[in-house]
Amino acid sequence: KRIRFLSEINGSIVKWRKTRQRDKNLINNCRKLSKASVSRWSKHCNGYKSYKSYKMKSAILFDTISKTSLYLLVILIPLWFLPVTQNILEYQKQALLVVLVFAGVASRLAKMVYEGKLVFRANWLHLPVAALLGVFGVSTLFSSWQYGSFWGWPLHVSDNFLAFLGFGLLYFLISQSVKDVRHLFFLLAGVVLSGALAV
Repeated sequence: KRIRFLSEINGSIVKWRKTRQRDKNLINNCRKLSKASVSRWSKHCNGYKSYKSYKMKSAILFDTISKTSLYLLVILIPLWFLPVTQNILEYQKQALLVVLVFAGVASRLAKMVYEGKLVFRANWLHLPVAALLGVFGVSTLFSSWQYGSFWGWPLHVSDNFLAFLGFGLLYFLISQSVKDVRHLFFLLAGVVLSGALAV
């Protein structure tokens, strides 16, 4: 009986040790899973922060490109010419206007995409400008010579839809990019300075 009692005690001790070891293994596995989850979550957070930082830097870059194209436009338009071409003034100025305006508008739209929000400053002055562009667009569409009405070449380069579209987009670019009086003053100062140099 004594031997049987001791064997039962030994069996209980072995079972208890096995149960304790199993519990320790379970706890260690839970700790490992917790550490792995924390690590994955930390990597996810770091990746999200990096993505947010990338979007913010991209938005700032596109905003800088938009404003730079606007300042270059108001400064270079009165001074720009190419004496090596047949039309040294009108065609060159129109080409510069179209390139810089479309670059500014595209950068502005890209900035909105990276910021994830559409910002448009509503004003009643937008209506007559949009109506004027619409009238010119319809006139070009029903023109007897659509190519000349759109490009202006080989007719008068200044009397075409592309030039009016460039000036209309320039208006909208200025109205959406200029945030305070200081920016407007810099633009007007650039126009006056470049105009004085051209004269």
